Amino acid sequence: ISKALIFVLYISLIDLCAASEEIVETIKRQSRLLELQPNNKTISNITIFLPGRNLNDYDYKSTINVLHEQGQTVLFIDTIIDDIDYARRVPIAFDYYVQQTKSSATSYNIIGHSFGAKIALMVAAKFDKERIGIVISLDPNDDNPPRFTDKTSSKNLSLLNIPATIFLTVTDGGPTISSDHQALAIVKFNPGISVYKDEDSSHVCYCDPDPGRQGSLPLKIFRATLFRPKSGDAASLQHAQEMIVEHLSL
Repeated sequence: ISKALIFVLYISLIDLCAASEEIVETIKRQSRLLELQPNNKTISNITIFLPGRNLNDYDYKSTINVLHEQGQTVLFIDTIIDDIDYARRVPIAFDYYVQQTKSSATSYNIIGHSFGAKIALMVAAKFDKERIGIVISLDPNDDNPPRFTDKTSSKNLSLLNIPATIFLTVTDGGPTISSDHQALAIVKFNPGISVYKDEDSSHVCYCDPDPGRQGSLPLKIFRATLFRPKSGDAASLQHAQEMIVEHLSL
C-alpha cells in the first residue's frame, strides 16, 4: 500500500466520521482488503466478512471465492478484542470503501463466523441496522459478554423487527463454546429467526480444511486441540457456501 493511499485514507476517515485515531489506524492496517474484490465487476454489491478470533482471510478462501462468483466485493475486517468497538468499525470500513472507490453501494451484507458472527448480529441489531441487507451468522458465539443471550439482563439486543434478513447456523460447538450462547439460545430470545443445525460439525467447520501455508496458526492449533475435525465438517462448509449462492447471487 502506498504512502499516498495511507495519507488519503487517514484524512478521509477523519472527515468522514470523526473516527478516533485508534479506529483510523485499524482501518489503515485493513486497507489491504480492498484487493478482495471480483474482477470485471461493478463495485455496488458489497459483503463484509467478519472472521473468528485471530483467523485470517486465507482460512476462508474458498468461501470468499464463492462470494466473488456471486458478484460480491468482499471486505474482510480483522477481529479486535472489544465487541462494541469492533461492531462500530464495520460501518466505518464500509463508508471508507465507498468513498475511496466511488461505489454506488448504499447498503451491504455481512457474513460472520464465531465471534465475527456475533458482531454481524450486533451491527444489524444496533450499529448500522438501516443499511444491512442479509446477515449469514455462522455458529455465533455470544459470550464474554453476551449481547443477545444474557438471562439476567433486560438489555439484550433484539433481532426482531429490524430491516436485515437473518440466517443463523449452529454446530456441535466445542469445550469453550457454551450452548447457552450459541444460535439456538439466540433464537429463544428472538423467536422466528431462521437457524440451521449443521450436524456432527466442529466450531471451525466453516474454515477451509487446508488453507495452506498462509492459513493462520490459531486455526491449526484449534483443530489440534479444542475443535477437532468431525465427519460433518465438509458438508457444513458446503452448506454455508450454498447459503451464499442462494441468498447473495445477483
